[in-house]
Parts: sequence; C-alpha cells; structure tokens
Amino acid sequence: MIDVAFENKDYVRITLSGNIEFEDYISMVQDVIKKQLGISKTIKTLGIANNATLNFTVENLETITQMRDAGRSLFEDIRQAFVVRSPRNTAFAVLTTSDMQSENYHSKIFNTEESAIKWLLS
Repeated sequence: MIDVAFENKDYVRITLSGNIEFEDYISMVQDVIKKQLGISKTIKTLGIANNATLNFTVENLETITQMRDAGRSLFEDIRQAFVVRSPRNTAFAVLTTSDMQSENYHSKIFNTEESAIKWLLS
C-alpha cells in the first residue's frame, strides 16, 4: 500500500507498506510531482518504508533515478528524507539518490521519523 499525505503544505508524507510494485511506485511519484507543481517550486518529501517490500529490479532502479533526475529541473529546491530500517530498503534509497546530490537536490536517510521531519523543515 502507498499512502500519500500533503502535510500542511510543508512536506509530502509517503508511507509504503506491504508489497510495493514498481508500476504503483512510479504512478505515485508522477502524481506527487503533478500535485506539488501546482502548489510550490519547492518539494520536500518524507518517505517511510519500514514495513515495505520493494519489488524492484536493477533496471527499475535506473528508471527511478532517471525520473528523479528529470524532476530536478521542475523544482527550485528538492529535499527527500527517507526513514528505513531494512538493509534492502536502505540500499534502494542510497542507490537512487547518491549520485544526485546537487545545489537544488538534497537527500538523507534516517532511523526515526522525528529526526527526518526536523531535517526536512530546517
């Protein structure tokens, strides 16, 4: 299941649980980008995947990275915080964001939701 909540226009909370298929994930990312573009040129997302199994292949990771790279030109500032506990989901977060750090894109992995929100809003 993918649950998306826009938290007081401050950030987008994305909670992943259960089995997450690649197609569902891509659809969610596209929807969030469309909605946020109508609100702001800044996007802050909190991705929580503690209880999720991401059913993605290596090729899927490449597609996700390409989508995120294209999204950088749509927003002036992008911040993504990930709250993950499993080694597999941590690897996913690292692989899809590590080469994207730039002046307008920042991401970080956290163990707790509280520390992730504090960083997002700083």
